[in-house]
Amino acid sequence: MEMGTGKTLTTIGIAGALWLSGRIKRVLIVAPLSILGVWEEEFAKWADFPYTLQLLNGSDKQKKQQQLTGITGPGLHVAVVNYESAWRLGDVLLDWKPDLVIADEAHKIKSHTTNASKFMHKFGNEKCFKLLLTGTIITNKAIDVYSQYRYLNPAIYGTSFYRFRSRYFDMTGYGSHTPVMKRHMEPEFT
Repeated sequence: MEMGTGKTLTTIGIAGALWLSGRIKRVLIVAPLSILGVWEEEFAKWADFPYTLQLLNGSDKQKKQQQLTGITGPGLHVAVVNYESAWRLGDVLLDWKPDLVIADEAHKIKSHTTNASKFMHKFGNEKCFKLLLTGTIITNKAIDVYSQYRYLNPAIYGTSFYRFRSRYFDMTGYGSHTPVMKRHMEPEFT
């Protein structure tokens, strides 16, 4: 969805519908640090169902873990954390077992080699609902989609970046560092 078209509102609606139907109890939202507070404001504005939302903040891992375990009460339990903190919390977040994991501004995980991406890929292997929110899934090159889809649904492009790259791209240019889409693979890729 393009910027300003209601990704956050839509996401809150999806989370609410899943909670009301008894399919989820816990939501983890991973977003850039600069927009964590937006989720708190938007839930207060749009959520027409009971929920408890906690921004996981502070520099101490133990503090964040206590904040996470402090999410109690009736309604949907929502934890919001930034990408850098998420991979540092690692197993703490995985052990919390969210039923819905939301990657906001997901182009932040376009590189398969960053710690944040590798952590989000772990959720790609989990049996939970996943949402990927971005207005710019491809920021520079078509190869950027791999890591995001690896998180969202590993069955689409697989779990090996190098297999994905060799299937859809020729590496060209000086040192063979520039991926160029194989023309005959464009329909399958799309």
